[in-house]
Amino acid sequence: LCIRVQVPNAYDIYREMAEEGVVARYRGKDLHCDDCIRLTIGKPHENDTFLDKFKTKAEKFLSKYTTA
Repeated sequence: LCIRVQVPNAYDIYREMAEEGVVARYRGKDLHCDDCIRLTIGKPHENDTFLDKFKTKAEKFLSKYTTA
């Protein structure tokens, strides 16, 4: 099972997660995949790690789009 996630700053999120050992694929250069990250379902602990890191990174990069 493969999931495509479209989010602003996808490359930056992908890069920081990769630096921390979380494997995903940046697909932003593929047709119809602007700002997309592709992930493949893994083992439960791998999925939990991905979701935790993705949430943290997305909050970091998307905070400039939210208003208080």
